[in-house]
Amino acid sequence: MEMDWNYFIVNGVFKFKRLPKPKRTVNITDESFHMSDAQTMRDLKKMAKDINTFNEWCIDDYIDMFKDGYLVDVEAFWEYCNRNPYKFLGKFNFLKGNIDIVEDLYYWWTFDNDGNGTAISNGEKKDWKILWVHGSVKSDTENLYENFLLKFIKVGFIEVKTTSEKKYLIEFITKHAKVADLNNILNQENIVFKGKKQDKINTLLKALESNLIKNTLMDIYKPTIKFDKWINELQIKYVELIENALKTFKYPDIYIASVWELVYNDTEGYLPLIANIVKMRQKKYFNLLDTIEKEKKEEDERRIHSGEEYIINCIDDLDKEKIKKAKVIIITDEADDSTNESYEKIVKEIQEERVKEFEKKDDNNQESNTYLTTFFIVIFVLIILKILS
Repeated sequence: MEMDWNYFIVNGVFKFKRLPKPKRTVNITDESFHMSDAQTMRDLKKMAKDINTFNEWCIDDYIDMFKDGYLVDVEAFWEYCNRNPYKFLGKFNFLKGNIDIVEDLYYWWTFDNDGNGTAISNGEKKDWKILWVHGSVKSDTENLYENFLLKFIKVGFIEVKTTSEKKYLIEFITKHAKVADLNNILNQENIVFKGKKQDKINTLLKALESNLIKNTLMDIYKPTIKFDKWINELQIKYVELIENALKTFKYPDIYIASVWELVYNDTEGYLPLIANIVKMRQKKYFNLLDTIEKEKKEEDERRIHSGEEYIINCIDDLDKEKIKKAKVIIITDEADDSTNESYEKIVKEIQEERVKEFEKKDDNNQESNTYLTTFFIVIFVLIILKILS
């Protein structure tokens, strides 16, 4: 593992630290933790012949601990847009803190008759939707969402048109209109009616069906190709920022691979452009992860085959000799209470047997020592007798 190990040396002594967070860019945080506590480190320092040896042991331990990857956190694309550091959004800085409006346009949900929604991905044909009011677009509205839509209309991110198709007015009446909106339509068409909201809806639908309503104009809108291009450019820029951030320190390859794996997993189903770019540009790191996964699988198979690792799923897997031999025993979630109880009983038996073996061995050693002592005493006596004679 290539690393600037000096980063971990404090006053000449190794001290575990998380890898540094890049500054002034996408937030990338090392959230890994070290298994050794302070007491363990103190004991290790006592065992080492000098500080250099202690540091070498710590580095070897670090390499072994993180050889399979790191626990990382990467600021998501939409979060970064919403924070808008260093004017990431360019001339659309006014969207800072309100990026959900852009998300609405990006995912552009369509709904069926039962109200089930499907997000239309970037590049697909987008259906028209009803704008917020019956009639023309209001430019004097104080509604924040409407103000942003108006700005998007001006820059060509949203296309608006007026249509006389009845289906849009029907949708507005049945799904979006408030009582005041219904009363407004009734008054415009000179339909005198008093009653509850649903009664007014039914009356307007019957009037539409009978062609009694003359003004069926509705403003409808949808995001444009220009908007798609803008959001795509932001996604490419986001990936480039992460690439540059990972060059600010000599991060080990496995750390970089962990970052890209997370970015890919978090965007694969929601921001496919980012996922595709990452998969294409970072092949080296995905190949590294594949190699590690392959080696890990091979090692797991070897340990299981050799008996070093033993897996217990049910009571039928409780083999005393195999449990004795195993260095690692894994009891899966499938194991029931009776399996766990029987396993604990077997472990207790094994422990008792090992204690007896140890005691027997110790007794034999003591007996052997007695024989040796007697032997040497006899030899000593014979030598003395020979000298005296």
